[in-house]
Order: sequence, then structure tokens, then C-alpha cells
Amino acid sequence: MIFFLIAGIIFIVAIIFPIYSVIQISSLKKRISLLEGEEQAVKPAHISEIHHKTIAAQPSQPEIHIPEEPHHLASKPHHSPPSEPGNLEAFIDWLKTDWLMKLGALFVLLAIVWFVRYAIINDWIGPMGRVAMGMIVSALILAAGFYNLKKRPVPAQVLMALGTTGILVTVFVARSYYDIFTPFSAMGIMIFIVVMIAVVAIIEDSLALGVISFLGGMIAPILTNSHDQNYLFLNGYLFALDCGIFAMVAMKGWRILLPLALVTTGFYSFATFNEGNLTQAGTQVFMALYYALFFIGIASAIIYTKKITLGDALTMAVIVLLGIYWVDQYVPVEWQSSVLSIGVVFAAITTALAVKMGAPDKIVYLSLAAAVGLLGAATAFELDGTALAIVLALEAGGVIALIRYVLGDLKATVASVALLIVPILLSLESFSWKYDATLFNEDFVVLLVVGSVIGFSSVILHSLNEHKDYQENEGIITSFFTFTTIVSAIFFIGLIWDSLETVIASADSAHAVALVIYTVAALGLFFAGLVQQIKKMKLAGIAILLGVILRLGFVEIWDMSLVQRTITFVVIGILLITTAFFQNKKHII
Repeated sequence: MIFFLIAGIIFIVAIIFPIYSVIQISSLKKRISLLEGEEQAVKPAHISEIHHKTIAAQPSQPEIHIPEEPHHLASKPHHSPPSEPGNLEAFIDWLKTDWLMKLGALFVLLAIVWFVRYAIINDWIGPMGRVAMGMIVSALILAAGFYNLKKRPVPAQVLMALGTTGILVTVFVARSYYDIFTPFSAMGIMIFIVVMIAVVAIIEDSLALGVISFLGGMIAPILTNSHDQNYLFLNGYLFALDCGIFAMVAMKGWRILLPLALVTTGFYSFATFNEGNLTQAGTQVFMALYYALFFIGIASAIIYTKKITLGDALTMAVIVLLGIYWVDQYVPVEWQSSVLSIGVVFAAITTALAVKMGAPDKIVYLSLAAAVGLLGAATAFELDGTALAIVLALEAGGVIALIRYVLGDLKATVASVALLIVPILLSLESFSWKYDATLFNEDFVVLLVVGSVIGFSSVILHSLNEHKDYQENEGIITSFFTFTTIVSAIFFIGLIWDSLETVIASADSAHAVALVIYTVAALGLFFAGLVQQIKKMKLAGIAILLGVILRLGFVEIWDMSLVQRTITFVVIGILLITTAFFQNKKHII
């Protein structure tokens, strides 16, 4: 394995690097020729400029300020200079020149590679020599990349990545196959290389080198091939590495490093938490450190760039989910909700400090989303069943009201309505509650509370028509308002239906009363929409009326007794007839 690494590196150094150097030299010569031509054209203009300044400086003449043309305009030749050939064209030209000689050189280099392989097979080069050769060649490639970093950044970054990989792999082979390095010394060499690349990345403002240093640092513990499962040291190293990464994020704003570090740290945590010599207390300490560090890292990136991206939101979501998983797995049950509540407080403090340090105000929404997730998880850890549905609905209603009346953000208010989906799903079982002697059972409370919160949210959405940005968002607000109104109506329809079945002994009588109540409510919606000119409110009333009519025509007409059927149809029929008088009155008005 070490042979193929060394052979590949030798091939790159002996062939690719000289070719690249020749291309750069050829390109440099052409640039020098162009600069010499421009210098000859600039000289007359330069002399004229000096003469003009001399005349202007004489005391006997009035001082006249004449705007001077830039040198590159004054000395512009009549014909445009020939365009500089690209690297591909220069490489092709280089290949065509003395190609037989270059082909012969390639054959010689291949012979050298085969000779090295033969020497290794016959043990002419021992393990120390192989490792030394790999280290020296990789270091030379690394130095070559560093030397050309300012001139040709992309090829130089490739060379530095190749050199770094060569050193790490050479150390891995020396440690795993030849047992030359100890785990500690191998780790020390890798850390030195990673830190060096990170420093160069910061100085040269190179994100690519920053990613290279991160990848090298994250894979270094695996390459040491240590059989001693010292997970306490490993997590300490990861925490220090994450600190270095977040320092780069804070200084350079390279937020792409955050999700990479988060995913890698998460995988390491799955393998090391509560394992080896890492106790439960140590696991909990590192949980807190990782969570705090990643949260601060996102805030640092937002402060540096003065903007919040979708990547920040996704990274925050992963942090919250990972934190909830850690709490669920590694924190005692009696402490779980308290730990998550501390996470909510920490998010609020970090956000407040970030805003003071220059972060945009919208970072509050990111923090609020994290707090809602943690608070919801804490509620789920403490409650279940109907109690969980009730509390989550109240929490969702509180968040919606907070955003609407404290933050005053229209779009965030509309988006926060999505929080109602979870309590709605948890409440579906309550539509067919198990009847008992009491009316006010758990299912009754669930339908009442959740339905009321949804109705309250519908009222809040309706109040947004007074917002300054209402007109440009009218369509989506109307859609959400219609959705919440219909869902709230469904909850109260189910509540009335099941309540009457519990209170009234006869199911047919209970259904008759329920249908009358539905008719009255539907007519109320219809006329409210008519008066306020809200088309969708009128449609909601008509939809409920159609439901009543269908129920009467296809179900109740067959199940009810003759007396019950007669009374029900008379009452509902009179209510429907009265609509004609109210509509005529409305039209007259």
C-alpha cells in the first residue's frame, strides 16, 4: 500500500509538477513581453506629462488644473494586444515542442518508479526508508503548494491537499503496518500538520484549505489506529478541534464548516458516549459543551456575515434534534425536562448577546424555533396522551400570539401556525371518545382546548389584514385563515356531536339536536361572511349546511323515528326558510 502511495506521489512530482511549472513559465514570459510593449508606448505619454507639470508649476503662469487622463488611457495603442493563451493552450504548445524528448523522459521516469518498486519487493528499502521517502515527498509537495499559493491558488490548494493527505496516510501506514510511531506521536504529527494548514487557511483567506484542515483533524483519531479506547481524551480532542473550527467561523464566516463539524461530532458521540472510560457524568459534560459550542458557532457566523441563511436554519435544527437525542439517551428521566429548559434559557441568552454584538434581529426567530423545539421535547418527556395534546396546543397558541403581538412579524405569524399540526394529530383519537357517566372527560377537554386554540389562531390571522404588508401576502394569509377556521369548526362539530350523545340517552334525539345546532352555526357563518364580505366564510357556512342536508337525507331519515324525523325536519326547514328574508333585507340595505 505504501508503495502505491509513494509511486503516485513520485509520478505527480516528477511529471505533473514540472509540466505545470513549464506552463506557468511560458505564460509568465508572454506577460513580460506584453508589459515591455506597453512600457514602450507609455514613455512618450510619460514625458509629455512631465513637461505639462513643469509648465503648470512656473510662477509666471496662472495655475490651471487640467484633469489628466489615466496612464492606461493615454498610452492605449491603436490595436488591442493579443489575448493571453489559456493554460490548456499553453500545455498543448508545450507538449508539441520536442515531444519525442518528453516521451523519452516519461519512459525514464516510469523506469525509476519500477526500480523503486523492485527495490521494495526485494527489501532494498526498509520500512524506515519507505516511511521517510513518503514523508519527504509529501512535505515537498506541501511546500510546493504553499510556495505557489499566492500565484496560482487553485493548483496550490490541490498540491497542499495532496501533500497533507500523503503525510497523514504515511503516518497511518507507519503506525499500523510497521509500528514505527506510538499513538501519541502519530497523533502529534497529524495535529501539527492540521494546525499548520488551518493557520495558512486563515492567513491566505482560503476556505478550501480550511475544509482540508477540518477533514484532516476529524480523521486523525481514526488514522492513529489506537487499541486503547480512551474516549475521554478523544472527546477532549474533538472539543478542542471544534473550538478551532468555530474560531475560523468567527474570524472568516465559513459557515459551511459548522454542519460538517456537527455531523462528524454527532457520529463520534454515537460511538463514544457512555463507552470505555467516558462515564455518564463525562458524557453529560461533553453534551453540554458540544451543544453550547455549536449554538455559539452559528451565532458567530451570523454576526460575521450579517445574514441568516437556510443552512443556518438546517444546522440549528440538527443541533436541536441531536441535543434532544442526547438528553433522551444519556440523562436520567427525572432530569430530562430540566436540562431541556436550561437549553431554552441558554438559547435566549446567546441570542440576546448576539443581537447586541451586531447580529440581525431575525436571529431571534432562529432562537425561538430552537426554544420551541426544546420546549416541545420537554413537554413530551413529561406528559403523554390527551394531556400532551392539550399542553402542546396551548404552547403553540402562546407562540403564535407572541410573534403576532410582540414581534409583529406577519410572515413569521403565518408560518408559526404550522405548530398546530402536532396537537391536531394528537387530538384525532378524541373524536371517538369512550363514553362514560360524565360529560367533562379528557376527550371533551382535548376537543374544547385544541379547537379553541385553533379558533384563536384563526382570529389572529384575520387581524393581520391591518398589517402594513397584508396586501402583498393576502393570498397565503387567506388560505391559512380558511384552513384554521375549517379545522376549528370540525373540532367543535365533533365536540357537540359526542357531548350530546353522552348527555342525551337517545342517540337519534342527540343527533337531531346536533344537526339543529350545526344549522344555526352554519347560518351564523354564512351571514357573517355576507355582512363582512368574506367569501370563504360564506362558503364555510354553506359547506356545513350541505353536510347537515346530506346527513339528513342519507342517514337520519332512515334511522330516526317518525316523531323525531318530523320535528327535526320542521325546525331545520324553518331555519333555512328564514335565510330568504335576511338575504332580501341585506340586499335592500
